[in-house]
Amino acid sequence: MFAFIQSINSSPGIVDTSPFTNDTLIDAGGHKMHFVVIKAGEPTILLEAGGGDDASQWETVQRKLSTETNATIISYDRAGFGKSELPGTAYDIRKEAQDLHYCLGLLGTRKLILVAHSYGAFLTQAYQFMYPLAITAIILADPNTVPFVDSIGFAMLTRISFDTTKPLSNTQKADVRQTIAFRSTIETLREMPFSKNIPLTILSAEKDWWPLPQWNQWWKNSHQSIVSSAPNRALIIAKGSSHNVPQEQPGVIVDAIINILKGLR
Repeated sequence: MFAFIQSINSSPGIVDTSPFTNDTLIDAGGHKMHFVVIKAGEPTILLEAGGGDDASQWETVQRKLSTETNATIISYDRAGFGKSELPGTAYDIRKEAQDLHYCLGLLGTRKLILVAHSYGAFLTQAYQFMYPLAITAIILADPNTVPFVDSIGFAMLTRISFDTTKPLSNTQKADVRQTIAFRSTIETLREMPFSKNIPLTILSAEKDWWPLPQWNQWWKNSHQSIVSSAPNRALIIAKGSSHNVPQEQPGVIVDAIINILKGLR
């Protein structure tokens, strides 16, 4: 059951614009997950989207990396988002990380550079704690963090912005599933600190984007608190960018990844 891998490049309505790109569905055990793979050498760069987003958020970054590095680059849709199927089970961040790890194993990954945006940083935090030996480095683009959640409180971060009494799309169902579990997700992550043995870089947005000055300060303080916790961590300001760094300033992310790759030579 778990060994199902299906290329969907030739499926109706799906066009592959690069001979090096493979759109792939993998059965993660009851639900299929969608991966976009540009296969090359090691290490593998895994791009983790922000909350509510999918692999398409990383298209520009993925293309740039494919021309400027010899790494394998993978983006994917989390369960229920994009082309990935929605599981019939409650959200559990440990299970999300396990499913991802299983799929990456089938794709032949060994050493990973984890790159995540916003909510995706939570998935990266869980993954690096559960599979530390697989991780070479971590880059977090304007990440949401446990310290920020503690500052602003759960009420602000668990609001659902659409009418749940009406029929929902799969993406909306996935959003509700993730939001309902948010408190338990944060409590789980408290027991999963970032490893001090894995180099970590935070790319913090230059432009404020929260509606209140205090919230923006809490956001930036949370980034600084993580970076200050270990000597192998760095904070870089994503000049000219608001929150969506992958699409507003993709070059900042590409440059950070290339610097890490240079250090591995």
